Amino acid sequence: MASKQSGALNLPLMILAFLLMGGFLYWLNISSEPSQLAVAEEGSADRLRADSRPVSPAVLGAEAEDYVGELVRVSNIRADALFGPQAFWFLVPTGVEDELASYLVRLNPEFLSDFQVVPGDIMTVTGRVEAMSEEVITQWEGQGFFTEEGQRGLVAELETYISAVHIEIHSSEAEGIEVDDPDGDDEAETEEG
Repeated sequence: MASKQSGALNLPLMILAFLLMGGFLYWLNISSEPSQLAVAEEGSADRLRADSRPVSPAVLGAEAEDYVGELVRVSNIRADALFGPQAFWFLVPTGVEDELASYLVRLNPEFLSDFQVVPGDIMTVTGRVEAMSEEVITQWEGQGFFTEEGQRGLVAELETYISAVHIEIHSSEAEGIEVDDPDGDDEAETEEG
């Protein structure tokens, strides 16, 4: 007799379990917050152009600290030298007559993982100006950024760098291609304003 009574409760308990599960899933659906994924999509170049602040290489060389945390666009720069597979240097005026300094651009692996720059490429770089710190260097070291001896020491001397999220190549020595600059130099901030 005991087995017949316990079997009689199976169907109602099963229905109750399904109803509770359905109610729980419904509650999760209406109370959860939607999440958004950061995806590089078509048209993002136009959005980046609109959201970024045009800055000339001369202003960046003299006042880079003033732009830390900002999304900037630097037009008509020439890749001077590669710094491993994930970064390159370009030259900026220092403010001292005829003196140039190298400025580092790191290709943000989230956006530009397969992008390649060739020394001599002329381009527009859009990215965030970031302050260099020991924490950043340690993070880069963990990501395998440093491929040659002495690179860590070079980076440690920097005050800022650009974490590039978009690059437009206007001419490439590797391909012999020349493309007109869609940004133009006219809108970039200069030392006068």
